[in-house]
Amino acid sequence: MKEKKEYNIDSFEKLLNIMDEDNFENLLIDFAKFCSSYLAYVKGFRDKYPKETKNKHNSQILKVRGFIWIDDGKHELRFVKIENVFTGEIHNYEG
Repeated sequence: MKEKKEYNIDSFEKLLNIMDEDNFENLLIDFAKFCSSYLAYVKGFRDKYPKETKNKHNSQILKVRGFIWIDDGKHELRFVKIENVFTGEIHNYEG
């Protein structure tokens, strides 16, 4: 059985450097799930803070410091940590 590896991806460069022919599909599926969750959180903050978020880019609303990807063949989003840039609050979501 293949040993699972954990990667802290905090730049596009790191994402590209860990990608290979063996993990490409799993990495893309997991990254797509991460992006989908991020967009849902952004929408929630846009709904909650309409004036503050008007004409703002997504990254100006919710900061992402990176994500941890576990190369285990499973497609689970187990934990998300995001920062509300308006209040400084850190929100932890466990899936």
